[in-house]
Amino acid sequence: MSINFKESIKEEIKKRGITINQLSQITGQSRDSLYRFLNGKTQAIHSSTLEAVLDYLGFDLTHKMQ
Repeated sequence: MSINFKESIKEEIKKRGITINQLSQITGQSRDSLYRFLNGKTQAIHSSTLEAVLDYLGFDLTHKMQ
């Protein structure tokens, strides 16, 4: 099963009524990196940035061993 992190994050920040700027300030992550990723300017995001955002938004990321 594939998860679209970008869409999940966008939906959650919209539901919470916060902006990318606010998300950046809250998580301590680069506003520019978040903006580029969430607006499709880049497909890549540093794992520590993704982890910080997902953690703040309450997503639990686990690796399933096969």
